[in-house]
Amino acid sequence: MSVLFAHLDGLLPIALPQANGCPGFWVTQMARFAAVEFCERTRCWRHLVSFDAPQAVIPHVIPVEAAIWEIERASADGQPLTAVQHTDVAKDSITVGNPRYISQINPWAIVVHPFPETGPVRIDMSVFLKPRSDIVTGLDADKPLLDSLCVVPEWMMQQHGEKLADGALSRVLMMEGQPWYNPQRAAYHRALFDKALNRNHAANMRGQQRAPIRMPTSYM
Repeated sequence: MSVLFAHLDGLLPIALPQANGCPGFWVTQMARFAAVEFCERTRCWRHLVSFDAPQAVIPHVIPVEAAIWEIERASADGQPLTAVQHTDVAKDSITVGNPRYISQINPWAIVVHPFPETGPVRIDMSVFLKPRSDIVTGLDADKPLLDSLCVVPEWMMQQHGEKLADGALSRVLMMEGQPWYNPQRAAYHRALFDKALNRNHAANMRGQQRAPIRMPTSYM
């Protein structure tokens, strides 16, 4: 599944007028941290991927602009895989056999184990992603200082851009000692951001069918 990305500097027209004097670089970085929190809390960025794995360790299964937050489900040749901690398996200890487990070994890679001796394995995955937190500059000749990883999916910018701006402002306006420091306004934008987090977390739990969230039955 390909992903169209939008740079978070697209939020500057919304955020900069409310943080007078703050450099755009700080706003976009804080917007990225807000997007990371938004994705972790709401699990809104679901990514589906299918591929033929030639080996147990698969180094790149998602877009380079993203990191895996959680493996929702996975299968090998149609058989469900159980997710386990990567610390429970070492690369040199992978046994031969039908795949049963899947582990996330870094923010972009997975390992499937055991692994058959012959033939590739068809892997189908649904994972929750989030933006990366590191910085890469110098890839844009026209904007050498532009952080190329300060991006989110285009749909996220379209649907949640204003709330990401609230999240960015809640951080920027708490930079004590700066001319734009304003804890009261920071608290206001944080409240708006938290409201969006709670609303979208509940929506993700219900799913597109708008089903009610069911509580587990208690027999006590």
